[in-house]
Amino acid sequence: MEQQLDEQAGALLAQRLAERGISCALNAGVERVTPQAVLLSDGREIPAARVVMATGVRPNITLAQSAGLACQRGIIVNRRLATAVPGVSAIGECCEIDGQTFGLVAPCMQQADVLAARLADNGGEDFHWQDSGTRLKVTGIDLFSAGRIQATPEDESWCSLDPVTGHYRRLLVRHGQLAGVLLFGDCASAATFTDLLHTTQPAQAGWIFDQFTTQPSAAGTQTMTKPTLALVGHGMVGHHFLEQCVSRNLHQQYQIVVFGEERYAAYDRVHLSEYFAGRSADSLSLVAGDFFAEHGIELRLSQAVTGIDIESRVIRDAEGHELHWDKLVLATGSYPFVPPIPGNDLPDCFVYRTLDDLDAIAARAKTATRGVVIGGGLLGLEAANALRQLGLSTAVVEFAPNLMAVQLDNGGAAMLREKIVELGVGVHTSKATTAITPMADGLMLNFADGSSLETDMVVFSAGIRPQDALARSAGIRLGERGGIAVDNQCRTSAADIYAIGECALWDNKIYGLVAPGYQMARVAAGVLAGEACAFTGADMSTKLKLLGVDVASFGDAQGRTAGSQSYQWIHGPEQVYKKIVVSADGKQLLGGVLVGDASDYATLLQMMLNEIALPSRPESLILPALEGSAPKALGVAALPDSAQICSCHNVSKGDICQAVSAGASSIGAIKSCTKAATGCGGCSALVKQVMEYQLAQQGVEVKKDICEHFPYSRQEIYHLVRVNRIHTFEQLIQRYGHGDGCEICKPLVGSVLASCWNEYLLKPAHLPLQDTNDRYFANIQKDGTYSIVPRMPAGEVTPDGLIAIGHIAKRYALYSKITGGQRIDLFGARLEQLPDIWRELLAAGFETGHAYGKSLRTVKSCVGSTWCRYGVQDSTGLAVTLEHRYKGLRAPHKIKMAVSGCTRECAEAQSKDVG
Repeated sequence: MEQQLDEQAGALLAQRLAERGISCALNAGVERVTPQAVLLSDGREIPAARVVMATGVRPNITLAQSAGLACQRGIIVNRRLATAVPGVSAIGECCEIDGQTFGLVAPCMQQADVLAARLADNGGEDFHWQDSGTRLKVTGIDLFSAGRIQATPEDESWCSLDPVTGHYRRLLVRHGQLAGVLLFGDCASAATFTDLLHTTQPAQAGWIFDQFTTQPSAAGTQTMTKPTLALVGHGMVGHHFLEQCVSRNLHQQYQIVVFGEERYAAYDRVHLSEYFAGRSADSLSLVAGDFFAEHGIELRLSQAVTGIDIESRVIRDAEGHELHWDKLVLATGSYPFVPPIPGNDLPDCFVYRTLDDLDAIAARAKTATRGVVIGGGLLGLEAANALRQLGLSTAVVEFAPNLMAVQLDNGGAAMLREKIVELGVGVHTSKATTAITPMADGLMLNFADGSSLETDMVVFSAGIRPQDALARSAGIRLGERGGIAVDNQCRTSAADIYAIGECALWDNKIYGLVAPGYQMARVAAGVLAGEACAFTGADMSTKLKLLGVDVASFGDAQGRTAGSQSYQWIHGPEQVYKKIVVSADGKQLLGGVLVGDASDYATLLQMMLNEIALPSRPESLILPALEGSAPKALGVAALPDSAQICSCHNVSKGDICQAVSAGASSIGAIKSCTKAATGCGGCSALVKQVMEYQLAQQGVEVKKDICEHFPYSRQEIYHLVRVNRIHTFEQLIQRYGHGDGCEICKPLVGSVLASCWNEYLLKPAHLPLQDTNDRYFANIQKDGTYSIVPRMPAGEVTPDGLIAIGHIAKRYALYSKITGGQRIDLFGARLEQLPDIWRELLAAGFETGHAYGKSLRTVKSCVGSTWCRYGVQDSTGLAVTLEHRYKGLRAPHKIKMAVSGCTRECAEAQSKDVG
């Protein structure tokens, strides 16, 4: 590096490289390269199996020379990037300006800006490159060089060398001003020296010891002089940390490098099970647009970090590459815990954690009929739902006596179990698995009580453990049971190393939810930006839908607080369980459990978090409201402005009210400017309530517009379509709306158009308006699978038709049920299976029964005079005629008809819409 270093720095660099096993042969040219060695001009021979040429670059001027353009080392241009030939310009590494060529990206990019401005007649300044130095970090060696390096007789050289650390500095002073800087080892002042190079300030001898009387701002320094911020782990918390860095402009202060072990960039693990319902990996991604390119952040996917060297500040990946860091953030997350039982590594055993894990499970499920999930917690029940979506007979095995033992009390767990068993999922609690053994036709789970369970595949979802192996090997302090110990600022025991998310241990606690991880990410970014912030714990309340069952738990759900009292309400027929825990004096809500109906969750959570006084009869909060009685809760008006509405993104009621006051008057606008309800989505209803409350406070009428594209209600849309005889969505939005429409207004308008004009729904003009039900002739169920109902007019079906339906149900593992409308409903089909299923049904003579649409469903019938001894007319024949006559007829609501053949009314015709 003779162009950037003097003799002393070059010797230090060679010494440091030698310490790392890299030898340097200097003052020697290459005479010849053979298949076995490199022969040097001084006679030395270096054995080599592979040779890499890195002897510099030359401007590519061949084309310019053949065209007769003036060239020396490069293509000669002026400071407006124009050659001597009118209309011909040159930029980048091929051009030469005043005898200088440019081999770095930054000056070439500036040339492109200058040329673009000239070609667009936008004026602009001439090209003048202000060198901001070269900074290399090679295998942990810090090196910075800027300005002049070679000294002339009229120059002064101010040098310092620390023999202990090997740190070296040299300042080149010309005519009393700083002309060149060379730093080896300690480059912390590189940005300051870069600015001083471009000032007329007289050089001071104290600068060599970092004694600056005034320290210029380093905001405009180039990327090469930035310190490096390394992030290990690119999951949900890691990406949120990056977003927080960008919001604080830390990407302009640091060169940020991100290591992700998976091949996917950060994706939404909260909604991971939707992957089996047809959602793509792209739709789950959390990375918006060109996030990394726009903010100059480097993302390295499929690169597992294997080691951290705290002393030399280097991290190494699995391929042996090294990166020097100035600040390091560990967001390595967690790994799934697999119980140490014999057989846990058999080929048909899986974990439920990543998209690749889900791909492997789906591939095995294609040839399986039975699946078992070991683990009955949050993740275990989510995995069980995934197996059900894949069409498997599913069972859950749990070591504890209850499902969701951490979140639910005995009553809530019992109700949850009852609802899950009703869905067809087997539940085996208090079961300790001792071994998994292979069998001829699957696997056998053996339990400690002597019982066993057969299955085709096993999914482990028995909890998580912090991914702390990197920190452990680096000597960073861990907790007794694992986890990287951090303080209130998320700092670890090692200087300049932080830990956030599921790998971090704060106050002896591991937080396994996304909201606390996001909070840690905000704190870490704030600390790096110099803000006064601290992590002081997080609320672990959860609300989610497990196997289609609403479940919520908040605060002290188990009632462990001394002197606490509890109220419970159970609705057996509807399978609803509600419980609240209050303080001994009955004035403060401490926690609660909701199973089957979690509609009160948002209100109860806010009452607990904000310590709102309870009514005189606390049980009224969970008892059903009597007709005509006052609302049982105080509503959002009672919440203080500091109340946290969205825990994922730390959005308070005051933040939402402020956004509304600033002009945000729709949920979309609130999401855009505050990010509320864009995380797990559990706060959406409460966010809407706060927005409407604030609008009402401002005297703004809260309109019932269907969406941002139409300033009308559904009823008004219907009148516009009917009165103006509008037949397409395009006509309606051009006359009465704006924009392109959305997932709210398109299906709504599609339904109105169908009700009014009954045109073919799959016409090109109507097809984009239909949801998946109408596009795929199937009805989506609460678990994300679909049901198919072939039409059977009047319930008539041939033996061949029944056999065909049976074969299809068996082939695709569909649950079959006779409906109340005398048809067969096939449940559990996945989205990608629907085209094949309908292809087989059509081949057997069936068509869609419109069981998903607002249309004629069925015309029910008795057998009438054809078979029945009481029948007086041909009810079956009339029912068939009616169903064929009106099938596909669309309306604002589904229509059902029936025909009875006598007054005994076996077809229940008098209770139908038409009978």
